[in-house]
Amino acid sequence: MVMTPQVLSMRDYWRIITGRKWIVISVIVLITAGAIGMSASQTPIYEAQARMAIRSTPGSTVFGSESQTISDRARTMLTEVEVLKSDV
Repeated sequence: MVMTPQVLSMRDYWRIITGRKWIVISVIVLITAGAIGMSASQTPIYEAQARMAIRSTPGSTVFGSESQTISDRARTMLTEVEVLKSDV
């Protein structure tokens, strides 16, 4: 006896899925709960890296261009460093 292959349509597949909907829903809920549980149990790790190149041009600062004395330049540089360190 020779069996011919049976071709399933999309409607047939849909009937199979809806007939076993509780199995499908259960698998989705279990996988989601497992992923949430694993995510909640892990220790959060926050990492960041940054590189900054500072090029100085004469008389140019973050606060504008102006001519400064040597002592003012040092103070301005420290102020600019503090601004760069801030969270703002």
